[in-house]
Amino acid sequence: MSKHTTELVMPAAIGSAHAGAHLPGTAMNFAIRLAVAIALAGSLGAAQAVPVLPAAASYVECIVNKESPVYDATGCAVGNTAALVTFAPAVALTASAVYDAVDLGAISGFALLTYSFAVLGGTKDTVVPVDIDFVLQALVFPGGPFAPLTSAYARITAITTRSSGYAMICSSGCTDNSTNLAGTLHVDMYAGEASGNTITLDIFAAAGRDYDEVPANWAMAYADPRIYVDPAFANASAYSIVLSDGVGNGMAPAVPEPETCALMLGGLGALAWVARRRRAGR
Repeated sequence: MSKHTTELVMPAAIGSAHAGAHLPGTAMNFAIRLAVAIALAGSLGAAQAVPVLPAAASYVECIVNKESPVYDATGCAVGNTAALVTFAPAVALTASAVYDAVDLGAISGFALLTYSFAVLGGTKDTVVPVDIDFVLQALVFPGGPFAPLTSAYARITAITTRSSGYAMICSSGCTDNSTNLAGTLHVDMYAGEASGNTITLDIFAAAGRDYDEVPANWAMAYADPRIYVDPAFANASAYSIVLSDGVGNGMAPAVPEPETCALMLGGLGALAWVARRRRAGR
């Protein structure tokens, strides 16, 4: 078993104070030891204390026909559109929109969340590789050139003081026009650094009248991340991840399946249509 030794170096300020002091041996030793203890306590506290991270910031928006848009920090619902930001136990963003052929224009939901994260443990200022697992969804029906107002996207951006990562999917205009994407972003960051490291998620879903007058256009977007120290990193177990206060760090227990989303949003559209017919009859 190897031994690790630590050399204690007296701070210059303590050394200079000791040089000019005229204290009895016992008192002098106590004064020096007390000063060293205070200095060490301060340095250890700085290395081990949980940093105060910037607070998370979120924003949601629900719009129907560009009239009376609803804005909020965490959730909104207007007619057949909704947007929601969930902070804990796992971060998740959801936006949905259903066009039921009664609205005159497009309806949309948008959600945005940005929060900070840091690595604790080990040696301060060590460069630590961090992985960010994510699930993104951008689902539309019917979509394509016959439904130009029906679209969705989901995006994740990770920025640290050393590197960055990015992923996005959308119903049209993206490289591969993916509707579901599960992957991992890789970034590097300094252990103990309390600022400059953020995750930003934003999603959008919109539905509107298509060229075929299909009454069941719908769109949904979803994003869910989880952050952890790369397990292949030496002494990875000595480090941990902390997030902005109130933000959870785990994958959501269930990711919405496309079929489930279609049924849910289609049902929402049907219920809204029935409700409006009843109101019109009155």
